[in-house]
Amino acid sequence: MWIDEQGVAHTVALPEPTDVMSDEFRASLDAILAADREALLLILERAEESVFEEDLAALADPEKRAVFEALTPPTALLDTALDSPEALAATIEDTDLRWRLDVVLALGDYIDRHTT
Repeated sequence: MWIDEQGVAHTVALPEPTDVMSDEFRASLDAILAADREALLLILERAEESVFEEDLAALADPEKRAVFEALTPPTALLDTALDSPEALAATIEDTDLRWRLDVVLALGDYIDRHTT
């Protein structure tokens, strides 16, 4: 994510949201998704809101921003197995703010694709 001169947050859409997930992470997410989809959706909603409660000024620095403009998050950024919805919340919170919104959006896309 980067912040432009007008203060607007930008992310790069991932054609395949699993790109940010390791196989281990995805398998554990699938198990939780099967058991409690609504809890995961609530966590993602809260996580997205919390990104904008952070101080995003550092993401707007022109020199630092240029390095991240139009980049996707690192492959397999999410690489730890989950054992609960709360573990997903903690994993998102532990993700670098630069990639946090990208991760939330990728997870939302994944859940939408696999439960509709």
